[in-house]
Amino acid sequence: MDESIAIAVSNVSKKFRLFDSPKERLMEALHPFKKRYHREFWALQEVSFEVPKGATVGIVGRNGSGKSTLLQVICSVLHPTSGSVTVNGRISALLELGGGFNPEMTGRANVFLNGTVMGLSREEIKGRLPLIEDFADIGEFFDQPVKTYSSGMFVRLAFATAINVDPDILIVDEALAVGDAKFQYKCFNKFLDFQREHKTILFVSHSTESIVKHCDYAVLLEKGRVIEKGQPKAITDYYLDLLFTGQIAGYAIDPVMVEDAYRGFNIVHFKFKYYGFLISLGRIELNSISDDDLKGYIATQGCVIGSSEDEVREAIDLITDAFKSESQAEGAGGMAGEQEVITELERFLQESPQVDNCVARNSYNKNEYRITDGRGRIVDYLIVYGDRYDPVSVKSGSLIDIYLKVRFNAPVELLVYGFAVKTLDGVLIHGNNTRFARYLVSAGQADEVVVFRFSVRMDVQSGDIFLDLGVAERVASEDKPVDVRYGLIHLNIQQGNVFTGMADLNPAFEEIRKEEEKKEGERLAALSSDPTLQGEGRAAPGTKKSP
Repeated sequence: MDESIAIAVSNVSKKFRLFDSPKERLMEALHPFKKRYHREFWALQEVSFEVPKGATVGIVGRNGSGKSTLLQVICSVLHPTSGSVTVNGRISALLELGGGFNPEMTGRANVFLNGTVMGLSREEIKGRLPLIEDFADIGEFFDQPVKTYSSGMFVRLAFATAINVDPDILIVDEALAVGDAKFQYKCFNKFLDFQREHKTILFVSHSTESIVKHCDYAVLLEKGRVIEKGQPKAITDYYLDLLFTGQIAGYAIDPVMVEDAYRGFNIVHFKFKYYGFLISLGRIELNSISDDDLKGYIATQGCVIGSSEDEVREAIDLITDAFKSESQAEGAGGMAGEQEVITELERFLQESPQVDNCVARNSYNKNEYRITDGRGRIVDYLIVYGDRYDPVSVKSGSLIDIYLKVRFNAPVELLVYGFAVKTLDGVLIHGNNTRFARYLVSAGQADEVVVFRFSVRMDVQSGDIFLDLGVAERVASEDKPVDVRYGLIHLNIQQGNVFTGMADLNPAFEEIRKEEEKKEGERLAALSSDPTLQGEGRAAPGTKKSP
């Protein structure tokens, strides 16, 4: 196992036998011909992922998706039916808090019992005992039988015991929000301490905010299968789709051939996208293709990407028809004249793409999340930074222009264009739109391509930021999304002015002194420079004369 990996889950499946009654369980066990009375339930199916050392990984999924079963398999509470789990380090699991406590024993005795189960020696437990007692903060009840505890005291002791055994890997299953508000605050601080110490954390929660804020990446489970892995914001968006609609619209877990040999292209559906690849490229493994390879195929028109089957077909038609026209022109002896050199911005303003060209941009974030009603689509964008086009990094405090290109498929009245700037963990730094700014824009017409520009000074802290771009229709007091692409752009902000926090508020600094202090300082300065006082053995007012 790679030493940089803390947990490796490889093709893990877990099957349970379900009986309608205890009687059927007994009948199956005693039947002379092994008659089957149970039905099989697969809680996990071919689950695979890795957790790097020092990473915080979130697991989300609806109730019954297999989250708790997966954690129990990782902690060796359950054995997988097939597959394997490799763990590199000592695990402390906050699953069923206090599940191993003996109610007849005191809190202190239960700490020793649980520490022994965790593999600690008696001396190691004694060394950690003061920390556990202080963290639990249950006073004299620490030496009373656990059966006398309130439910709050019980979970406080259980949490304190589990968290203070100095594990290499911490597994948390919705266990941070225990006890009263002050204890919860203490729990979260301990969680953050583990992160600062670069401990490995596997974190299961229904709180999407917690997943986005605390995790480096996330895993989405549904019906015992890994549906998606990636950036926490994108994964939690998919989870919310499942939670509220029961499905992720237009999602294909594995690549599916939609149509082969369509005008020289194979059309494939994978995850949320449809791809058209030139047949001459051969078999393309979408599960493992690199971003650079994909951009290369797009740049050479060997690949087109769209949100629907029809969108990809239209793009293929445009490419093949254009190629056919060029071939006919060359065959007729047409000679191309010298072309005027144009800038990237001029080219952007002239082009009217039929397909999504955003995916070819350097700053494009493939883990974006999109909401669209089909009346209009954001087909391209361009960031201009000084004399640079399509940069992946800009200096903090710099002014950038963000050009947004929308193709309308149907008329849209009362348009609103907007953008938002967010941190890596999804915290909103700034959001604005034409409605807030009271900037009136023209209605969108069918088959029209519109370009809109935002000018923004990036007075934000250095690091990674993500930009949302969107177009909506103003209806009453709300905006109805036409096409909103969350996290569409990923930019790295380089250090400019030094400050703390998320945004540079450009403060001014001035020292204000009282008038009498100012006058006294001026008088002393004048006396010290008076030549009549120099070398005469006289002390300036307010000072002692040297002997």
